[in-house]
Amino acid sequence: MKYIVKYFWAAAMALGLTACHEPEYVQPDENATRGIISIKAIFPDGKYADQVLATLNVTDPDMDRYAIPIPWYYPITSDDQTLVYVTDLRIVAKLAPNYYLEPGLSKLDLTEENKFTLKGPDGYSKDIIITGDRRLPDLCDLVTFSIPDVMVDGVVYADKKEVIIPYSGDLSAVHVEGQVSPHATISMIGDKKWTENGTYNFNEEQTITVLAEDGESKGVYKVRKGSPELIDSGINTSSFKELFNVDPVSVLGLPAASEPTCVSLAGIGNYMIVNVGGGRAPLLVNRFDGSKAGEMKLGAAVADVIAGDEAEHVLLANYASTDETMNIYRSDDPSKDPVLFHSFVNPLDASSGNGIGHRMKIIGNLDTEAIITFTAEGVSGTTTANRAVYLHVLNGKVEGDPQVVTFKMSNVTGWDKAPDLMATVVPAGIDPANSGWFLDFYSNNTDPAVTDDSDPYVLHYFDKNGKDNFVDHYGTWAMNPNCLDSKRFNKSTFMALFAVSHFPNWGIGPGMRFYDITDPSAPAMMVTVAPEWYQKGDYPADGASGDVCLCPSKDGFRLFLYYYDHMAQSLGAYVADCIKK
Repeated sequence: MKYIVKYFWAAAMALGLTACHEPEYVQPDENATRGIISIKAIFPDGKYADQVLATLNVTDPDMDRYAIPIPWYYPITSDDQTLVYVTDLRIVAKLAPNYYLEPGLSKLDLTEENKFTLKGPDGYSKDIIITGDRRLPDLCDLVTFSIPDVMVDGVVYADKKEVIIPYSGDLSAVHVEGQVSPHATISMIGDKKWTENGTYNFNEEQTITVLAEDGESKGVYKVRKGSPELIDSGINTSSFKELFNVDPVSVLGLPAASEPTCVSLAGIGNYMIVNVGGGRAPLLVNRFDGSKAGEMKLGAAVADVIAGDEAEHVLLANYASTDETMNIYRSDDPSKDPVLFHSFVNPLDASSGNGIGHRMKIIGNLDTEAIITFTAEGVSGTTTANRAVYLHVLNGKVEGDPQVVTFKMSNVTGWDKAPDLMATVVPAGIDPANSGWFLDFYSNNTDPAVTDDSDPYVLHYFDKNGKDNFVDHYGTWAMNPNCLDSKRFNKSTFMALFAVSHFPNWGIGPGMRFYDITDPSAPAMMVTVAPEWYQKGDYPADGASGDVCLCPSKDGFRLFLYYYDHMAQSLGAYVADCIKK
C-alpha cells in the first residue's frame, strides 16, 4: 500500500535556454531555503502512474549531493522491490525563487550519479548530483496485540509505547499474537526470543520488542494487566487519526472508475470488507494498513449489498424489485459460508421507487437489538423514490413484518437511480419511530433559501413527527453526499457523511464529515476531512458510487471509519477511541 503524507506544494520545472521570454524575477525571501527545497521521484507510467514513490525534503542548503530516499518495497505492505522502478523515474523539484537547474529535470536513472548545475541570482552556480538511496524499512510499530488463549485483545497506546491487557485471570503461560509495521517482526518478549508457538508470562509487567527490517530500528513496548480508563461518553477527539489511504485499483485490484459499480462496506475482526457486487466475492482488506487480505466466502449468498452492525456481524443481501424476495445472509467469520438470516418479499409498489438492495445500513447489535434499513431506488426517467424499508431485530431474529417509511421533503419530491443519484437513509437511533431519520442524496437536493452560486446540498433530518429539517449543508454539484452510516458507541450515537467526487476531472475530490447525533435535532460536527484520491479523469457520471461505514471494535474501545470513492479511486480508514489520555 501507499502511506499518504498530506502536503501542498508547487512543482517548479527548470526553464530551458530556448525559452521565448525571460523569467520573471522574484525578490527572494532571505529566510527561505537557498536553491532546492524538495525533490520527488514519481512513477511516470504503469499502474502507479503519477503516484509519488519518494520525497527528499532538503534541510541543508549547502549540500551538493541529493540522495532521494527510495523505499525498498512499493507498496510498502507488499514484497515488490523497487529496484525495477528506480532506473526510470520522473523527477520533479521544488526550487526557491529565481533558482533553476541545467539541464532541466526529466526522467532519471536513480542508480546513477546524475549531474546538474544549480543556478540562481547574482551569478550563483553550483554543481550537484541527484541520485537514489534505497533503504530497508525502519518502521517498528506494534499495531495490535492479542492473547488468543483467552481471546483478549490488548489496548496499544502508540504514543506511550504501552499495552494494557484488560484481563485479571492467569496469564502465566500464554501465546501472543500481534500485527506490526510492514516487514517488521516481534523479536523479543522480555529476555526470551519470540516464536509463534512459544508461551510467555504476562502476570507481571513485560516488554515486547519490535524489530524493523533494517535490523537496527526497534520499538520497545511495556505490557501490563489493567483496565484502560475511559471518557464518560463519546470519543476522545484527539485520538481521531488516519490509518491508511490507498488507490483501490492499483493496490487492491478493484474495478476502475470506468466500470460502474454499487459499492458497500462492512467490518469484521481486523478486516474492512469491500463489496462491489456483480458476482464478485467481497474483498478483505487489513483495517490497519490497507493491504489485501483475501476474499470473503459467499456460499449461497448473493452480495449485491453488505453492511455491518455494532458488534462485527455482517449481513449480505440481494437486490429485490417489487414482489421479489430478498434473502439476507449473516456472517460472523469471513472464512466460513454465511447462513440465511431472514427472507422477506419487498413490500414496495412501483409508485415511488420500488427496488431495494443496493443500500443497506444497520444500527445496533444483531444478537440483541438492531434496525436494518434498506433505501428505495428511483427509476431514471420514470419515477423518483422517497421511501425506505426497515426491519426490527430482537435477540437475533427479525420481529414482525417489514415496515415502510415515507419521507416528504420540502425541497424536492425524491431521489433517482442507483448508484450515483440514489439516497442513503439511516436511523438516528435504535428506535427510529421516536429518534427519527437522516438522509442525503445528490440529484436536485439543494437548499432553495440559498441563492448564490455555492449550490449547497442539504442533509435532512426527519423527526418523529415527519418534519423535514435542514441540519447541515454539505456537497455541491461536484460532490455527491449520498453516503451515510450511523452507529452507537460509548453511550453516544455518531454518523458519518461521505461525499464522493462526481467530477474528479475538475480537480475536486471526496470529502467527509463526522457528527455526534446523540441529539439528532442538533448534530454536532466533530471532524471534517478530505482524503487523498488517485483518479482524475472524466468517466460516466453513474460511476460516482461510494460508501462509508462506522465499525465499533468488539472491545468497545475504538470506532473505525471506512470509506470508498469508486469514481475518484480513494479507499481508506480512520479510527478514534474513547480512552482517557
